[in-house]
Amino acid sequence: MSLIRPNPSILYSEANSSEGADDDDDSEDDEEEEEEEEEKSTWNGRFEFVLSVLGYNIGLGNLLRFPYLCMKNGGGAFLLPYFLFLIVLAVPLYVLEMSVAQYSGMTPIRLFGNIAPVFKGIGWSNVITCFVLNIYYSVVIGWILFYLVNSFYVPLLWSSCKNQWKDANCFEVNRTAPRPEYVTNCSEYQLFDRARKTVTETFYEKYMLDISSGVEQWGGIRWQVFVTLLAAWIIIYLCVFRGIHSFGKVVYLTVLFPYVALTTLLIRGVLLPGSREGILYYLTPDWPRLATLTPWIDAAQQIFWSLGPTWGALIMLASHNRFSNNIYRDAILTPIVCSMTAFLGGFVIFSYLGNMAWKLNTGIDCIFKSGPTMAFIVYPDAFCTFETMYQCLADEFRILKRRQWLSKLIMTIVSLLLGLPMTTNAAHYIYQLMDWYHVTLLSFVALVEVICLAYVYGSQRIRKDVEVMTGIKMTKAWDFYWRIPLLAILAGLLIMTLVSHEAPTYGNYQYPPGAIVFGWVLAATVVIPLPVFAIHSLLQQAYCPPVKYNSKTEAMRTLVTQTEEWYIRIRINSDGLVK
Repeated sequence: MSLIRPNPSILYSEANSSEGADDDDDSEDDEEEEEEEEEKSTWNGRFEFVLSVLGYNIGLGNLLRFPYLCMKNGGGAFLLPYFLFLIVLAVPLYVLEMSVAQYSGMTPIRLFGNIAPVFKGIGWSNVITCFVLNIYYSVVIGWILFYLVNSFYVPLLWSSCKNQWKDANCFEVNRTAPRPEYVTNCSEYQLFDRARKTVTETFYEKYMLDISSGVEQWGGIRWQVFVTLLAAWIIIYLCVFRGIHSFGKVVYLTVLFPYVALTTLLIRGVLLPGSREGILYYLTPDWPRLATLTPWIDAAQQIFWSLGPTWGALIMLASHNRFSNNIYRDAILTPIVCSMTAFLGGFVIFSYLGNMAWKLNTGIDCIFKSGPTMAFIVYPDAFCTFETMYQCLADEFRILKRRQWLSKLIMTIVSLLLGLPMTTNAAHYIYQLMDWYHVTLLSFVALVEVICLAYVYGSQRIRKDVEVMTGIKMTKAWDFYWRIPLLAILAGLLIMTLVSHEAPTYGNYQYPPGAIVFGWVLAATVVIPLPVFAIHSLLQQAYCPPVKYNSKTEAMRTLVTQTEEWYIRIRINSDGLVK
């Protein structure tokens, strides 16, 4: 089947002035087009793209944070704001990012730099987001590998306190020796067991990490953890060193296997004693919680955490689609499928938590604790964020494409070295700080991105782009929603996040002021590129305008208009390939 090419008059009806500039440089454009054609690679099929998006989302955010936030915010009452924000926040952002990415075939830095040069910082913000995520997500992968290796011991090391690393406070959960009475008050439970820890907690804190007394106490490098971190980066490198050609094959395993694993764990979990109470806790709403801001803020932030808009990976993945792919359908269905996967993961976790509560003879809310111990499927996320970071930098610095394997190897080594602090005794504290602060200000990045796409580029043009690619006519209601309600939601979320933000804690441990400052500096790194590149573009055009512009005013106007390269790239991408 041949791809039907769109009418160029439709594509460029709004770009007459740029067409004239393109005609003047035909020979130069032809050379660039040939280079782009050679570099352009697409998914082998729509299924690969959909699986890659699912793999990008089905990970730490969905399988750990989602059930924790459900517990924190009153069980089923959290589901209402979460699925509401799925519709009013995630889906509109997915449609925006994926549509423009597929239409242009560009990765984030190049895309925003060519839509409006003054907004190029959005792309760099995406790169920094992915870079930091890679550092501490790979650490979690290393921890998972550590558990995997130790799972071959018989009996399991975390099944008994009778080990060389045992802690005096370690106790084994045993329903045959229950408490004299059921503890319903968590403060009573914590008073009763203030220093006691289950064997699984002891294994994680004492044997694997040997957690120190605070974030300042690094101690030495835990060689076991370092080896697993090294193994994690080797796996990531082997899966992405050939780009989407190798990555597209890996997702078949890394995405489909979690569904098999979740289903198996769910079947096992619901058969355990106490699982019914756990699932009921998960689904039963605590309606008074909805009258407070916390569940609404947590639900909106979870959208960014679990579905990853404004991280740049969605743009990178969609840029490799064929021009005629039905991106409108994919952009709506994929976040819904990912959220339903998180919903399924909640059943799995709460069935086992119900069983643990049954063994301890206490309530679920007394034992559940946020942490990475259930984050066992983060490979797809790491692949996507690493590939996004590389492709963005390679588009900006073309020399990186000459030796792709070497460039990615260097990036892997640098990321490994930066992750070394999380192989020390302070690993958990550093990890929690990065996890807590890194995405705090992403709503601001999303706000700027929507302004760039909906106002500067134009929401009407995006609807036209979708029609050219898919033949689907989007309703004008999208124009209104992107321009007003979506911006209002993002602005409100940013304000509420800053007003209600609290410092992280780990048990009774309070982080020192220096650690909190580090956290906010980390959060700021995501937004710093926005003003930096905007100011750089303004100064460049104000004091060193290209000679082809007649005035500084004309030069400044180009900062919020599409570049010549944009139209060249659209021409290349819209021609497509014959299947």
